[in-house]
Amino acid sequence: MTRLAKESIVHRVEITETGCWLWKGAKKNTGSRSLAYGWITYLGKQMNAHRASWLIHKGEIPKKMLICHRCDVPLCVNPDHLFLGTASENMKDMWIKGRHKSPTEGVIGSHSAKLTLEQVSEIRVLLQKKHKQREIAQRYGVSQAAISALATGRNWGRYV
Repeated sequence: MTRLAKESIVHRVEITETGCWLWKGAKKNTGSRSLAYGWITYLGKQMNAHRASWLIHKGEIPKKMLICHRCDVPLCVNPDHLFLGTASENMKDMWIKGRHKSPTEGVIGSHSAKLTLEQVSEIRVLLQKKHKQREIAQRYGVSQAAISALATGRNWGRYV
């Protein structure tokens, strides 16, 4: 956007051998140091530094689009390492690059997932055989609501 805005980004980075511009300003921690993102106030709004870098160097961010990292370095704000993507595309990118468990590797989603893909398949068979959700839940150590969500496709709908 403006020369001043570009300079404010460039003066807060360390350029690595891989071309990453590592953000050295404020950071927003998402629960782990390795997942910290740069944090900046830009145009009167607080936002992730990589989003501000995109706005400064590439322009507007369409609604429902994320700014994703080709380099997989959360602190990188190099506009050449960033790309637009949907949440679904970002998850697929994570799986392809091995930064997240694949749907075929057992536990899916967050670290709090209690069922494996194999268990989900077994539960679907039991549901087809008209077993009671409460009994299935007890057998697998989850709530009846979790079995209901599986049965209706709210959870695990895209798997199996």
